[in-house]
Amino acid sequence: LNQFTAVVDFTSNTPDEFLRSLVVRNIPVVMVGRQNQLYSVHGVLLDTVLAASNIGRDLLLGGHRRLATIEGAGRTTLTQALRAATARYAPDATVDAATINDLPTLIDHGVTAIVCESAGSAKAVRDALEARDIAVPGRISVAAVGWTDGPAPASGYFVKGVDLAEAIIGLLKNVQPGRPTTLWLAGES
Repeated sequence: LNQFTAVVDFTSNTPDEFLRSLVVRNIPVVMVGRQNQLYSVHGVLLDTVLAASNIGRDLLLGGHRRLATIEGAGRTTLTQALRAATARYAPDATVDAATINDLPTLIDHGVTAIVCESAGSAKAVRDALEARDIAVPGRISVAAVGWTDGPAPASGYFVKGVDLAEAIIGLLKNVQPGRPTTLWLAGES
């Protein structure tokens, strides 16, 4: 490990013992997409709450009243942020947490907008809707938040790979020992 000057962690399941071994050796660690609660490490994250609030406001002011979110198992950040926007802008609207497998049920129950937690899940939703001959955005709007290097598969807020890399490099260049920093990236629509 002593040959490394820094570690950038893109995974969501790095063992705590490994992180600890890096921290005790004073090797800077940057976690991308999540915060570590146990050790003093740096983080670069997409501000999902801000993005979801902005998307929610736009959808609700555009007339949508039945919304759904597509998030991974155990995640609720997007759903909670969208529900907060709903309470603020259109208290009569509803937000359902769902999976891609729930698409037929969502459509049958009148959902008119789906907000996804990643560019990949937005593409999967669009592909599934296209396979059912459901027009996007004609019948259902699809939006997403996340990281992307190519064209965005839906409207929403995305951070490009080059911007992510620049944020990580900037963080590592300005690292101060013992002072973990978290950068929240807003993304671009």
